[in-house]
Amino acid sequence: MDQNKFVKKSIKIIGSTGIEHSIECYVDPDYEFKTYPDTSGSKTGHVVFAELKPHDGLLPVFKLRWDHGDKVVDVDVFQKNEPRNDLWNLEGYKGHHADKIDEMNYEYSFLIKIPGRKIFEGSIKVGLLIGLNLHDNLHISEKNDIKII
Repeated sequence: MDQNKFVKKSIKIIGSTGIEHSIECYVDPDYEFKTYPDTSGSKTGHVVFAELKPHDGLLPVFKLRWDHGDKVVDVDVFQKNEPRNDLWNLEGYKGHHADKIDEMNYEYSFLIKIPGRKIFEGSIKVGLLIGLNLHDNLHISEKNDIKII
């Protein structure tokens, strides 16, 4: 998101706090699943809270992040440190958008695949830090009411 647009948003996600994944998570043996439970977002609102990193440099990297536009969790794919979300349009790639399980608790279900292989399957509960941009003036006055009983 554009930095100027993000700054002006009245309610925005500014980071994550606490990440829980289901015990039944499947992670491809050639990948490491890393969570970033207490992370701050960038100036543009980019909040990455988990990552699937391959043990070698040939397989793609997957970053799980908050999408301010749709207010959901998206998965971005990278190859050789370059964003490659165009791969989601190719046959065999699946998992760009997570499914909401529990909207109140920000729990999402993921199934991430590349051609011929499942990379990750499971659910994740994300604690999100919400920032408020207050535009109105706040007036504080003092009033003394004393009651003696």
